[in-house]
Amino acid sequence: MGLLTLVAIGGAVWATLRTDDRPGSVRGYELSAVFDSAQGVYVSTQVRIAGVAVGSVRGISLDEGGARLELELEGGVTIPEDSVAELKGEGVLGDRYVRITPGTSDVALAPGGRLRTSSGGTDLDALQQKVDAIATDVQAITGALRATIEQDRPQEQVGRVLENVEIITAQLALMTAANRQDVDAIADNVRRLTEVLADLAVVLGDESKGELAQIRQATEKLDRSLAHVESVAAKIDAGEGTLGRLVNDDAAMAQIEDTLADVGEVVDGITGLHTEVYYRGSQFFGTQPQDPAFDNPVSGNTRNIIGLRLMPREDYWYVFEFVDHPVGEVTYTEHYLPETGTRWTEYTRTPDYRFSLQFAKRYHGLVARLGIKESAGGVGLDYLAFRDRFMLSADLYDFDFGSWPWLDGTPNLQVGARVTPYPHLYLEGGLDNVLLGLRHGYTTGFVGGGITFTDDDFKWLLATLPLPG
Repeated sequence: MGLLTLVAIGGAVWATLRTDDRPGSVRGYELSAVFDSAQGVYVSTQVRIAGVAVGSVRGISLDEGGARLELELEGGVTIPEDSVAELKGEGVLGDRYVRITPGTSDVALAPGGRLRTSSGGTDLDALQQKVDAIATDVQAITGALRATIEQDRPQEQVGRVLENVEIITAQLALMTAANRQDVDAIADNVRRLTEVLADLAVVLGDESKGELAQIRQATEKLDRSLAHVESVAAKIDAGEGTLGRLVNDDAAMAQIEDTLADVGEVVDGITGLHTEVYYRGSQFFGTQPQDPAFDNPVSGNTRNIIGLRLMPREDYWYVFEFVDHPVGEVTYTEHYLPETGTRWTEYTRTPDYRFSLQFAKRYHGLVARLGIKESAGGVGLDYLAFRDRFMLSADLYDFDFGSWPWLDGTPNLQVGARVTPYPHLYLEGGLDNVLLGLRHGYTTGFVGGGITFTDDDFKWLLATLPLPG
């Protein structure tokens, strides 16, 4: 099983290296760019020119209050020194990429040079600003309507409106008297048009009557609908019903605004979620205990892990793992014989899968983990160095059955090291059940490796799949 696991890992690595033709597969040279914010940008975010991927983000760090991005570009791509880099949004899920707009200079940026950046927001940011502006305008309109409705002297306003109507009526009368002849001509034209329409109605007969009846019915329905709308509007203005109380209640409107803001924060958190899926395979080896009462339970066996890491932010994440462990599941049954008063405990080990669920928090290069490790409570600590390509880790877990098959309450202490020579591949090794081994004079080690995939990798893999014929 161990040899088969190593062969499978080697085949997967060979296939990945043979098929990986994305930007960044062949190292080129690095440039840097400093932005006000790198929200939504992660290591491996694509760099594009004219929509074509030419590189990726290899590092993110602070630079005098800004976010400094280290960009790795393909060796055959030349960037003029007056080119401009900016962050752009892609889709509604919050994806980001770095867009470089080439300049016109004949002088190219040398490796390690710094790109100029644009302060323009991303497409989604611009859309959010427009939505905020519209919301502000709507709030101003509703405030004006409320102020008009709540005025103390509406009768005076109605009186002024009636006076204006009387003035307009008088002006129309004067206009009609001054243009009497034109009005008579218009009336004559209307009379003749009416006669023509009457003749047309006679010619069309029953069909015209049916259509006119339908028009009449539609008009009546429209009148009734307008009456309902007017009634509803009056009730809302009077504060009747749930909607009326809501519109006229400032506290309720403020609560709705707060709720919408909370929903916006939740949506931002979901769209910024970074996902990583990985596989780990390990081969155990070791010596046998000095005590002949038990054997090393994992020596010569293999362990396989399928894991998922969800990262709401770069400094904390959640880890979910499905573990095929050689020890499996350990259970116990209490026995009691009333005749003799004898009690004993029967322990049983059965082949089974284990799972892990941990919360991880990062402080610079140190990562603390807490939760369930291989179906038991535990804690872990990681130390990352060399741009996260090297990691030292230690886990202390399973205070009940970690010392199988001795079962003296000794927890499982596992230490190891991991090196990542290539972004998709890592190798690891370490010691398992260290505390029990020290007590009983034996050693258990493991070696193995794994493959990891991120959001961008999934998009690339889906793009390479053949379309159905």
